[in-house]
Amino acid sequence: MNQKDLPICAHRGERMANDKFPCRSSKLIVSGEGVSDDICLICPYVNQGEPIEERSFSQKAATFTNALMRWLAAGRPRTTPEQRADREGLCRACPLFDGVKIACKACGCPGNTESMAFGLVEKPGKWDMATERCPLGTDRLHEPYRSMPPRWLETV
Repeated sequence: MNQKDLPICAHRGERMANDKFPCRSSKLIVSGEGVSDDICLICPYVNQGEPIEERSFSQKAATFTNALMRWLAAGRPRTTPEQRADREGLCRACPLFDGVKIACKACGCPGNTESMAFGLVEKPGKWDMATERCPLGTDRLHEPYRSMPPRWLETV
């Protein structure tokens, strides 16, 4: 396999003599021998451009609070199971998706709905809120993400 057949990744170094690549991702633990093409193809930490700056807790809280307020003001509309599954699939395929936190690196919002207070209260994730859209294409992102169309849109 040629290196050009692999996804673009800022973490991957040049092919080494053992036909593997050094990986500089802080999230993937690799030996000094590097990683094979097969690992690069399925790696959940692929970085296809400049790293997205981690949003602060207060920025994430503000973004999610705004999303929650839009959702509540609209009457708490939920996506259908099919829409939710589509959103999740599109997010998981995105280079800005954090598969460990199950959250978007661009906006910091969680994808999944979480139960809180022993199941008495629910914190909806963006996949479930019909009022929300993918943050790709917004001004807070740098290129190439700013010029990309959103992967999914609000449904209400």
